[in-house]
Amino acid sequence: MKKLTLGFTLTEMMVYIGLFSIFLLVLTEIFVSILDVQKESEALSSVEQDSRFIVARLIYDIQRAHSIDLPSTLGSQGSTLSLTINSTTNTYALNGDNIAVTIGGTATQFNSFDTTVSNLLFQHLGNPGGKLDSVEVSFTVTSRTVRPSGPEIKNVDTVINLRPNSS
Repeated sequence: MKKLTLGFTLTEMMVYIGLFSIFLLVLTEIFVSILDVQKESEALSSVEQDSRFIVARLIYDIQRAHSIDLPSTLGSQGSTLSLTINSTTNTYALNGDNIAVTIGGTATQFNSFDTTVSNLLFQHLGNPGGKLDSVEVSFTVTSRTVRPSGPEIKNVDTVINLRPNSS
């Protein structure tokens, strides 16, 4: 007569626990890798998106300005830009870690809460006669997202040409 045994032996349980532990370890490593890639993607995306938005907004505003207040000397730099658009003065400057435009006493932040902006400079470019032809804008955008390799940093340096009716 055969004896019917129910359950698992100790050896079978140890093999099962060992295989299950290896499986969990592999899944945990995959999950951590996915989170790291997500952080990298978020940091890069926010820095790229904010830098493109800031440049696009500055191009739009500078090209429709009736007057531009920059240091008057050719090649001189400043950290503030004042534009007069439809008789309203817009002032662009750093406000803490953010770039902001002040219109009528109200400051509006340009960059998202995921980034900081630093090293903002506006430079007067033009002909030797001193006429303002272009504005050089440079700034640094840094992600607030902490990723394993450090924050994402992008240095932006662009020249915005004025339309012929601007001065």
